[in-house]
Formats: sequence, C-alpha cells, structure tokens
Amino acid sequence: MANAYMIGNQAIVQRCLTAKNEWHAKASMIFGSALKMAIPILVLFPGLMAIVVHPGLLDGDQALPMMIKTILPPGLVGLMFAAFFAGLMSSVDSLLNSTATLFTKDIYEPYIKKNADDKHYLKVGKITTLVLLIIGVITSPISSDFPGIYVAIQTFMSFFQGPLFAILLLGIFWKRTTQWGGLSALIIGIGSAVYLNVFKDIYFTIEDPFLYISWWSFLVGFIVNVTVSFMTKSHTEDQLKGLVFSSKLFAKNKT
Repeated sequence: MANAYMIGNQAIVQRCLTAKNEWHAKASMIFGSALKMAIPILVLFPGLMAIVVHPGLLDGDQALPMMIKTILPPGLVGLMFAAFFAGLMSSVDSLLNSTATLFTKDIYEPYIKKNADDKHYLKVGKITTLVLLIIGVITSPISSDFPGIYVAIQTFMSFFQGPLFAILLLGIFWKRTTQWGGLSALIIGIGSAVYLNVFKDIYFTIEDPFLYISWWSFLVGFIVNVTVSFMTKSHTEDQLKGLVFSSKLFAKNKT
C-alpha cells in the first residue's frame, strides 16, 4: 500500500509538479521513496530504547518525548522539538493546500462558478483552507478513541489507500477504465473499508488490522472498477492519448 501513498497523495504529487522537468519529477519520487524506506527504522529504535530506559512507560506515544528529554542536552531538546513542529507544519500546510486546490479546481470551478478570474478562485481557496482548519479542530478529539496517534493515522489512511490505489492502477494501465468505474470503486471501496474497521473483531484476529483493511478494500475497489467500467461507455483513443501507459508511449519517451 506504500505505492498508494507515494503516487496517490496529492500533497506529494503537487510537489512533483513544481519540478524543473519530467526527469527531475521522476527522480524526486524515486529518491523520496528510498528515504521513506528508512522511516520504519527511525520509528522502531526510539521505541526499543524506551523499553529499556523507561520500562514502566504505558503510553507508547510518550516514548519519543521521554527519550528526547532523557538523552539529549537542553539545547538539543529545543532544537529537536522545533524540527518536529516544523515537519508537522509542513505536512499540515501541504495537506491543506492540496485539498483546497482539489476543491477549487475540480469541483468549484467546473460545476459551481465557471470563467471567474484568478482572484475569485484564490479567495475560494483561502476560505476552503479556513473551513478545513475548523473541521480539523472540531474532529480532533476523535483521535482519543484510538490507542495511539500512529494507530489513528493508519486507520484513517486504510479507508482510502486501497480504493485509491485500485483506481490509479487501472487508470494508468487499462484503457477500458471509465470515470464511473473509478467513482464507484472509490465510494464502495471506502464503504467496505469502514465496514471492515467497524466489525474488525469479527473478521480479523489482530488488534489493529489496518493493512489487511487496505488490502481488502483495494480488492473490492479493483473488482468494482472493472465491473462498472465494462457496463459504461469507454473513452476514445483521442481522449486517452498520453494518459494511459502503452508500449508505444514507452518507446516514444525512451527515444
């Protein structure tokens, strides 16, 4: 499911769109994916050290702060927390920007108000960002229902990663895919993920089965996408030109 995060996360995609050219965009994705492979190690070691240094620690989310407080000198403690909040702010503003852009360009502009000037759409984007912040503040107490922040994030991501990856995979490699197939896969796939999470005690034997939920929702989304696409009108070759992977396109890019 890591592929779904790297190619389906709009915040990452928008960063790639700022690249100098296509080669730099591809290189940034590969380099970023390679760096992300080290994250499990970075997450694992502080927790293992915390078990030894603070054996009575009950809250896993307190492992890293306690290790920083115990091991690092005062100056580096402040620097570490500053780096932590800088990374958090970077992730939050990227998410807000990408979500506001998606709403403004893909929903508001084509369906609500067409042919407005850039200042108007910029204002709509700012208002959308403010609304998203308010929604985030209101819904933040939901995370307290989970055993930890990590579990909460992974659980919410499992609702979307599977269906989105199925849509992206078929959209890139299968010409017969239609927008109705993708929309149906998204709705039913997310619904199946939520259903599996609600009744996880019945279907799974582990405590936090978010990876299994992602896999099964991916499978559901894939099947629904294929089924609905066969039942709806396909796109013409001209509409799909340059959008769907083919051996001809690969040979053209290689030359």
